[in-house]
Amino acid sequence: VRNLSNTYDLAVPGFVFDGTTASDEARNALALHATVFARMTPENKERVLTKLKDQGFATLMCGDGTNDVGALKQSHVGVALLSVIAPAGAQHTHGTKQQRPQLQRNANTAQVVRKTKAKTAEKPMTKKKPAAGSQTKQAHATSSVNGGVPNPKKAPAPPPEPEEDLNYLAPEQRRQRELKKRLEAQLKELDEMMGEDGPKLVKLGDASIASPFTSKKMSIESCAVIIRQGRCTLATTLQMYQVLALECLTSAYGLSVLYIDGVKFGDRQMTLSGLAIAGAFFLVTRAKPLEKLSSQRPATTVFHPSLFLSLLAQFAVHLVCLAMCVSVAKQYLPMDFDPDVDGAFQPNVLNTIVFLISTAQQVVVFAVNYKGYPFMQGLQDNKMLRDTLIVNFGVVLLLALEIVPELNEFAELVKMPAAWLRYETVKWILIDAVASFAVDRLFAYLFRVKAKTL
Repeated sequence: VRNLSNTYDLAVPGFVFDGTTASDEARNALALHATVFARMTPENKERVLTKLKDQGFATLMCGDGTNDVGALKQSHVGVALLSVIAPAGAQHTHGTKQQRPQLQRNANTAQVVRKTKAKTAEKPMTKKKPAAGSQTKQAHATSSVNGGVPNPKKAPAPPPEPEEDLNYLAPEQRRQRELKKRLEAQLKELDEMMGEDGPKLVKLGDASIASPFTSKKMSIESCAVIIRQGRCTLATTLQMYQVLALECLTSAYGLSVLYIDGVKFGDRQMTLSGLAIAGAFFLVTRAKPLEKLSSQRPATTVFHPSLFLSLLAQFAVHLVCLAMCVSVAKQYLPMDFDPDVDGAFQPNVLNTIVFLISTAQQVVVFAVNYKGYPFMQGLQDNKMLRDTLIVNFGVVLLLALEIVPELNEFAELVKMPAAWLRYETVKWILIDAVASFAVDRLFAYLFRVKAKTL
């Protein structure tokens, strides 16, 4: 079966999958390598999903009827498709970009036809008055046919439908059927309250009750949307965990080791740094998924080698650059400098350089660890985040080069005692950015997650 699937797309009908001579190994092979399953019974649908789950695959099932309920429950992700007709005036967005204008023109034409038919139906139908003689003849004929009794004006009302007997159902099926009836009754009441001019409510079925997702379109397009949104959410969550870990590690070094050397941050410095981090975190969540699915899969845990090793390597780079800047700054401290751990904040050269390199590292962490493609928009597409990071990094370079002295005074930074110290600080900032980007992309390439083939 596997050799045939490499050349052909295999289609398996239900009676073949459910054959009495088929063994478990044969069914496993058919479930793994078949492309189309046709005329499958509800039990066979469940078996296919169970076989795939036993092989370690993540399964998604979409269905629109009661016979799909069991398979929808067996799958990891269930999507119910509603069998509804689009209301008048609804815009269809299916198809490619080249097909959408033609589809829109067809929808507009159909809407015009519906309006024309509605206007024609609203016109009153006028009937010709029958002559007196003909009316008498018609009444006489009717009376003679019915044995002298005229036809009744209204037909008798149909007898009420008997209530469905739920005793023969299993307890779980009985609860689902009762829940479905309650939902239909509530939807009917809401529909009557809204009237004819209000929006039409979608009627849910058994598939919707058994599925965590319900699509209003009778199309499997929603399955691709769920996968794209899920990948985007997973990638965003892992990136934020990685950013938080690096921020915590660098902050821990600054608050523990450097605190002993008297390194403190002023109120304005902490406020500016906190606002920059909060804004970057908010803008990271605004990323949107890509319209095209990629064959590459995202990592499922932060301990994946491509993420965990990159995190350790980036922390090592940040630590080395920060330690080198501290060693350079200590050369310009006074000989009688005595760090006052519990005293008030007093800006000095050491505090100034540590603040500059730490703020630059925060910007670099966001810029390096925000990986958009192939799951969501890249940094060049997320324009607000891109512009924010560029502005923050530019402000750090502006402060390091002391181009605007008033800005340094506002940030509680002292003037560098030597001109070369400014360029030395900028050099280590750039080395930190380039080295962090290089090690991250290296581990991402070496340990990238490949597509799982059948």
